[in-house]
Amino acid sequence: MSCLYVIRWRTFVRNWIQSLVVVALSVNLVFASPLPIGVAKASGQFRLDNASVRSNITIFDGSTVESGASRSELVLNTGTRVMLTPNSRGKVFSDRTLLERGVSELTGSGTYRIEALNLKVLPQSANSVAQVGVNTSNHLVVTAKGGPVDVRNATGVLVAMVMPGNAMEFDPQAAGASTATKISGVLIKKDGKFLLRDSTTNVTFEVQGSDVEKYVGKNVEVVGATISGVAPAAGASQVVNASSVTPSGGGKKKAAAVAGAAAGGAAAGTIAGLSTVVFVSVVGGVAAAATVGGLYGSGAIGGTNTSASHP
Repeated sequence: MSCLYVIRWRTFVRNWIQSLVVVALSVNLVFASPLPIGVAKASGQFRLDNASVRSNITIFDGSTVESGASRSELVLNTGTRVMLTPNSRGKVFSDRTLLERGVSELTGSGTYRIEALNLKVLPQSANSVAQVGVNTSNHLVVTAKGGPVDVRNATGVLVAMVMPGNAMEFDPQAAGASTATKISGVLIKKDGKFLLRDSTTNVTFEVQGSDVEKYVGKNVEVVGATISGVAPAAGASQVVNASSVTPSGGGKKKAAAVAGAAAGGAAAGTIAGLSTVVFVSVVGGVAAAATVGGLYGSGAIGGTNTSASHP
């Protein structure tokens, strides 16, 4: 009787272990498989993970979508919509799209973003439309339609705010390429701190340095180096240690004027319909003194280029 009990007990334990193994394998398969995050659709043929598809298909976290002759639309389960213009390519995740080629468009506010060239683009409001393109010079072009659009670096620090109807071209460079940051605007004093909202990038900086206070209330140009690892004053995104502060004559507000919204069907490498584009160098993840050129110089966009270097 005792021997039979032992046999039954061993059989029970063996079956229990086998059941646990089956459950563990099933759970592992579920979590190992990519999760569906939405649907990609187009009026014609496009590619999903290098396979040709037509009409619509389920997309998974990490899927690569390449639009064909017509634009492709990505409709995520969260309600977020991302559009890829013809001949564009992006890798799609539940929280972001990595734009690898061409032009993408993102509508609405939230945490969803378009990333390219180590920059993150996020619409600010429900009616904001961010158009993001990688041009022929391998620079990032961001156009804001309907509402403001934030451009942040890889660590999430605000680099620029593109206002509705405006566009900026960003040239990300490695740290060490330049150390100079040049900003201009009206210097104010608030709670014992000196703040300046840059007229080009629309980003507010805390300005530190000797002999700064005498310029409060004046339109100035500040040249200096950004200080990393230091928390800026309330309302500011970055801290600049000024090496020079000079009056700018109340003169030049470097804002981009756009003669018409960028065309949604622009070919890869071009953003059509823009007459003026602000050019901003991003060195080591922060806006820095720019060099003249940009889209106008590269021929990717016709029209007048406005440089962030304030020549």
